[in-house]
Amino acid sequence: MIDKQQTQKAKECIAIALQMQANREPESRLRENFTSYLRLMFPADTKWVEEHIRCGEHRVKMERNNRKVSGFIDNFIASTAIEYEKNLTIKSIFDEGFRQVREYCATLVTDGYDKNIVQGVLSDTLNWYVYAICNNDSLAPSEYTQDNIELKEIARLNITTADEGSAEQLIVFLSKHLGHIGGRPLNAQSLAMDFGLESKFAAPYIENVIDYIGTQISACPEYFKMIKDMWTSFTSIENLSQEFIDSNETYSHEFYISLLAKLLCANFVNKEALISDDRQLVQISNGEFFENHGISNFAEHDYFGWLLNDNLRTLLPTIKAMQRDLSVYDFSRSQEEDLFGLIMVQLSEKGHRLLLGQELTPNWIAEKLVANVISMLPKGEVPMFVDMCCGSGSMVVATIKYINAFLGNDVEANKQIIQNCITGFDVDPLAVILAKINWIISVGKILDNHFDMIIPIYHADSLFIHKPISEDSNNNLILTLFDKQVLLPESLLADNRILFDAIVNKCYDCITDTYNREDFTEIIAESLDVSDEQTLDFACDLHKVMYDLNKEGKNGIWSFFLKNTLRPSLVTAKFNGIVSNTP
Repeated sequence: MIDKQQTQKAKECIAIALQMQANREPESRLRENFTSYLRLMFPADTKWVEEHIRCGEHRVKMERNNRKVSGFIDNFIASTAIEYEKNLTIKSIFDEGFRQVREYCATLVTDGYDKNIVQGVLSDTLNWYVYAICNNDSLAPSEYTQDNIELKEIARLNITTADEGSAEQLIVFLSKHLGHIGGRPLNAQSLAMDFGLESKFAAPYIENVIDYIGTQISACPEYFKMIKDMWTSFTSIENLSQEFIDSNETYSHEFYISLLAKLLCANFVNKEALISDDRQLVQISNGEFFENHGISNFAEHDYFGWLLNDNLRTLLPTIKAMQRDLSVYDFSRSQEEDLFGLIMVQLSEKGHRLLLGQELTPNWIAEKLVANVISMLPKGEVPMFVDMCCGSGSMVVATIKYINAFLGNDVEANKQIIQNCITGFDVDPLAVILAKINWIISVGKILDNHFDMIIPIYHADSLFIHKPISEDSNNNLILTLFDKQVLLPESLLADNRILFDAIVNKCYDCITDTYNREDFTEIIAESLDVSDEQTLDFACDLHKVMYDLNKEGKNGIWSFFLKNTLRPSLVTAKFNGIVSNTP
């Protein structure tokens, strides 16, 4: 909703511009009037407004008549070049202004800006024309000139009266096309281009994240060592493990992508770009925001969870800026692709993550594979698929896309079908976060963001090669947490995944409380309706181990570790199809 005071200021700006144009005043006076009102027409610290005010007369080098010349773009905001004229209703003035817009756009492409995001704007502050570059595969970026570049008009606004309707139209138009609010299509390519690891726009954010993580590692070296050791033993790929956890840059890239993905997902849940205060930004970062929307297992303390402590406030300005820049996207449209696949490819190229078999599965291949497996099911049988190495979720997205054909009018029955249609596993904690977010985005459009469900994506070795369970000399199952062990009843691994998770949650909830064995046995028995002695002994032993680890400063990750790492053994024989692009 547009603020009334801002609308009034926009009306004043329009009225003065109309009078100036009637008096045939020069373009510089019209532009000065418009610029003087910008801060009054938009909220304080609006990024594009500040850039418009600061970046007037942007100097560029252009090619004109086969020679290099210097010139000035009236205003330059991100990848948008703005040319102001005094009256665009006069054809000769419009034609010259349009020539300059073509020249500026060609110059930006030759300077290295992506032609898919460069925009040209022509305006006299009352009449506005927005242009995009037509695709021309026969031209290399360095070959673009004002003579061979082709522009297409993508939006226009013509104001003739200084009324409330015109004022509101102007504010919305400027927000969308100068502020890029909600106007940019969101897909894997645009996300990688704007926020990927090779994006010049994302570079300051990534640098700040690297600095933050360096500070956190210096403050908690022992805890970080524990995380590193867990990751190393889990992957059993020494070189990759060392790079992932020892390289400040690589680990920081992963944390940055996880923050970006959570901010993006929150916007999808909200169906439009959020402008959050510090409290909500923290809730989005630690997952509480999603828990409040009925997504119960998103807020897990994973390999990045230890970074989301009180010190996160020092990174909030960066997170807030990232959220603000994400507002350029249109979050009202449905997404049917893995949004993070290309960014994961960039991560692989920067490191050696292909040792984990990580490679992008194109959407069209994922969809064909899923369709083929569905066709092999008995007629009418609902898919219950598994992807043993789901990556960032291309098979997950493809399966959910096809599940619509099996849904009816019963909302609860539909939730059950969606919940069970595909389960994903991956050994990469970042890939799991991204696959979960792709699941949320895909399911949200079907259920209109009414979740109240568990995301069936888990950080685990689906082949169970590197599991934290061993057998003693009496064939008892031994669960190892760091340097401590617990006897694990085989019955809990057979068909009791809900009870297993409930026990882990209860132990974690009581992690700071001291109980004798009798009292904690009573708590588990009454709260979880458990009578089996082996299960009660396991719960008491697990609480003692988690309590001791917490006391030693090694808490946080164990609930996530247990509920994810043991998941393959808790979901055996639950599937009727495999959809996977294995390493």
